[in-house]
Amino acid sequence: MKKLIVLFIVFIFPAYAFAQRQVDKKPVVHTVTIEFNGETIKGFYCFIDARSNEEKSSNVQNKALHESVILFLQGHAQRADDAYKFTSQMALTSKSGVVVVVVCDTPYGKDSQYRGDAGKEIVVMAIAQHALTLHGINVIDAEQLSGLVTINGKTVSPSQSGIHATLTVVGWSHGALLARRVANRYSCVKNLVQICPAGFNDWPDNSCAANCCVLSAFSWESLRISTEMFKGHANDVFSASLGITKGVAGDSCRSCGSCLHGNFTVCKPLRAVKDITDVTIKANADNFPVATLSSIVVIFGSNDSLFNPQKLLNYRESLNPEDVERFWLKYYPEAVNNNARMNLFVLPGKHLAPVLYYKEYAFYSLKYTNELKE
Repeated sequence: MKKLIVLFIVFIFPAYAFAQRQVDKKPVVHTVTIEFNGETIKGFYCFIDARSNEEKSSNVQNKALHESVILFLQGHAQRADDAYKFTSQMALTSKSGVVVVVVCDTPYGKDSQYRGDAGKEIVVMAIAQHALTLHGINVIDAEQLSGLVTINGKTVSPSQSGIHATLTVVGWSHGALLARRVANRYSCVKNLVQICPAGFNDWPDNSCAANCCVLSAFSWESLRISTEMFKGHANDVFSASLGITKGVAGDSCRSCGSCLHGNFTVCKPLRAVKDITDVTIKANADNFPVATLSSIVVIFGSNDSLFNPQKLLNYRESLNPEDVERFWLKYYPEAVNNNARMNLFVLPGKHLAPVLYYKEYAFYSLKYTNELKE
């Protein structure tokens, strides 16, 4: 009997440990220099790889991941290393085990049609492809980026060899609206997840009034979130607040350098205003159709006053099938016609919910896009 126990310890247990997934305790942020639309801006990303050595070997041998890479797009002005509880949880529990978190300065280059989110949807994909290529992974149609963006002085040009992958794009808040734009632009996006999402509110038609409404609504929700400090979440609240402060301050400060190393315009130091204006855009089949997706998941926070589900979905106490059907037909009729898997949820929490309830939000994001590692 003792010999059997020794054999288990020597042979079986190391093999079990070898196969376990793990992530870094703290996120590692990589900084890149981007040239796009006649200007130079900064981009930042975290590459979270939870795969075991066995999984990596299998991916290389088969030239494919087990499922999609998760591309996570942060909330407004958040940094790449924010919400790490949530992003690392997705890496640990997703089928692929790979998550890329991407943020960049607000583009404000020569051609005005590529300013703000219209430029971000190109830049974030270029950064994601850059990060994946360094690890031998290529998304299928990233050749659309060829010639549009250079990163660290090199054109983004993925090779046809290596591990091929599709994307599941997950966006939070403003990032949820950007995620839909990315899903609309690139056919390599297989699934879309929108958490506490922008893009569904009816803001005033006047951009100045709309911006003021967004700022006031965001300020009120921030005050409400601050009360979570007294419920054991002080570190999470402080981290989110610091992330937004760093994001806005950094983007504004770097805009001066962008004027020196690109197009000059007096509006560029105020490009953060363009970022806020983009939050007010309403997304539907008319401007950002997503007819080719396999699945769409939309998750609202039940106590989120910024993007209030009761107002947006027009229900009182609980969702019923008629409310859900009305939502999909209003905002995603093209996906309904394409028979995509579509799931709408109202989960606990305020606008910071994916950080405070990271396990639950990660589970729903992955389970209903068929990306959850069983």
